[in-house]
Amino acid sequence: MFKTPIFISGIGRSGTSAVIKAIAEHADVVSPERVGEAPFVGRFISFLREYEDSSPARDYHLKNYQLDGLERAEQFSRLLAMLQYGVDISRDEVAGKHWVAKVSLCEEDFDKACQIFGELRCIYVMRNGIEVVNSARSFSGFADLSFEQLCQRWVNNLAQCKYVGHRSNCAVVRHDELVVNPDMVFERVFAKLGLAQDSAPATFIGTNVFNSSFVKTAELEKTSTVFNDRLQCWKEWSAAEKDTFVSICGAAMCEYGFERPYADEGRTRPSAKKADSTSPRPVQIVGSERDEALALTEEQAHELASVKAAIGECMNERLLNYHANPSARFPYCFMENPKVASTTLLTELHRQELGSTDQPLANVHERRLSPLPKLSALGAKEQWRMLLSDEIFRFTFVRNPYSRLLSAYLSKIDKSLRPKAQILAALSGKAEDEIADLTHVVSFAEFVEVVCSLKPEAMNSHWKPQVMQTLYNAVDFHFIGQFERLNDDFSAVRKRLFGIEVGELPYSKNKTASSAKVESYYTPGLQAKVAQKFESDFAAFGYSDDLMRVLEPGEARVSKLQATG
Repeated sequence: MFKTPIFISGIGRSGTSAVIKAIAEHADVVSPERVGEAPFVGRFISFLREYEDSSPARDYHLKNYQLDGLERAEQFSRLLAMLQYGVDISRDEVAGKHWVAKVSLCEEDFDKACQIFGELRCIYVMRNGIEVVNSARSFSGFADLSFEQLCQRWVNNLAQCKYVGHRSNCAVVRHDELVVNPDMVFERVFAKLGLAQDSAPATFIGTNVFNSSFVKTAELEKTSTVFNDRLQCWKEWSAAEKDTFVSICGAAMCEYGFERPYADEGRTRPSAKKADSTSPRPVQIVGSERDEALALTEEQAHELASVKAAIGECMNERLLNYHANPSARFPYCFMENPKVASTTLLTELHRQELGSTDQPLANVHERRLSPLPKLSALGAKEQWRMLLSDEIFRFTFVRNPYSRLLSAYLSKIDKSLRPKAQILAALSGKAEDEIADLTHVVSFAEFVEVVCSLKPEAMNSHWKPQVMQTLYNAVDFHFIGQFERLNDDFSAVRKRLFGIEVGELPYSKNKTASSAKVESYYTPGLQAKVAQKFESDFAAFGYSDDLMRVLEPGEARVSKLQATG
């Protein structure tokens, strides 16, 4: 019988081990020989995402499985459960519908896990940052981390797993609620995940070791009493540690409504200034009071809502998180535009963010590993600054639509990479997720015909009109550089942001030299179709629709390099 996993996610020292053991008591969960941390499971899922989705040889890999999707899922589930659980869950005599393990996944890997396992469930355990940091600093497993790193670790985990809050197959458990009323918490979790109600997990929490903080108890009252003074550690921290914690964790503490013993101390971020009595009233977020330094005024809240609504007409939140690159170290936000030297630009931005001249990542487009945070990981005030404040230098780069579209064809369609699925789906009349074989030859003419038949908002990012991809009409940019004068334009940006002057930029490994090939690919008919479909790009960025002028930069450029310096 095919059994699906229940993954328990959360940062170490948040109570995940207790929740795993409690869920293992559920009548529908296979009784394990061993249960707990499952780093191999997480790493294997991440590997599969690369092997099956991103690898240049993905089609070869899929073909040589010689198993369909359902059979692969069953084999992977059996393999991973055997390694982690010690039980062959495929045996008929093994009772239960699920197996359980501690696996924390980023959103992209979670989507892959759902694809592998089908009916995957996830329970995310969330605990007050003060408790987590204080517990971790006394735990040998985190002895090599500084206090600041422990704080950042907590914030990063919340940001990485934020997606669980809006997934139908995910439930969030708050540590403080679980201690006080496990029956209520598990009743809510089982209802959300479609599991049968069972009192055994709550009984386990009330009568067994909850974590390493205390010994076995026999009554829930004794268990909860241990946590009555759980935040007293705050008084023992130094002033510098308190400032560090509030600076790094303050926004998340407010956003998720955690109890903040420092609120009575009037402590805000060390660099924050108190608002005077005439300042607009702050907007209340998630039912809890925000520190003044992190609060949005009503006007700012309306501005942020307005710009997000405009952005939503161009792309969804997942794509915005992927393409928007706010810096945590420098005052800028870069909007990536695929097929406009994005690999070269991101490589340099990553180097500066990390303070290193080395190659930052094997693949700078692996967003979950980027040193540049996702926009959704920032608090509301920081999001407002990134999208609306003149304190932040917002920039992007654009390219002549003729050469950009040809570059997308040469790098993604001619090489049979995953974006090609959108084109093959349109040509075959199938759904995009039904396209497994990407080896079917697509001519440039066929590619153009399909692209020009698509609605702009539905297009893949590699050929979506640049006025939408860059959020040109939604966000006020300080600088829009051009691919045709890349070295000069990006040199000006680097001087503005980092105070450095560097020579020629290195060529991207993804370079297609499409600008020099346009005449051999475009017929007059194709040129006319592209000129009409991408008319907004030609107009917004001042490009000529004369194919013979494809190497020339556009005439209209936004540039506030000095004004924002």
